[in-house]
Amino acid sequence: MALAQNHVHFVGGVPGLKEGEATIFVIHYSYLQPAPRFYGRTASFFRDDSVQTQFAYIPDDGSAAYVVDVSANTTTSLPGPPTEDAYALYAASPTALVQLSSEGGKLAYVTYDQEKHTGGTWAEVAGWKGE
Repeated sequence: MALAQNHVHFVGGVPGLKEGEATIFVIHYSYLQPAPRFYGRTASFFRDDSVQTQFAYIPDDGSAAYVVDVSANTTTSLPGPPTEDAYALYAASPTALVQLSSEGGKLAYVTYDQEKHTGGTWAEVAGWKGE
């Protein structure tokens, strides 16, 4: 589940949706939109000064990370995470997207500038013992 600009994006694994299915709930209209079906994970980028307007979508194949800006109606492509892991967990801060892999607990991150819609390259956190 990801939150951005009064829209809740449900991505598989929630009641009523099969794994890999997705749908969008528009809060201000109390309306559940039909959406295309896809597989992957999400993480919402929070802001210090307003509501979330961007979220990352990482397909299960790890081929890329896509940041969707629902206010600007744009999508920014970032490199895929260093570990291809359909079961990884993702989280985002105002300036970074983080991957915690399901096997071995590897931790990696990529920086992201929400204003410029630009990102860096993924880096693994050395010495992290996520076991």
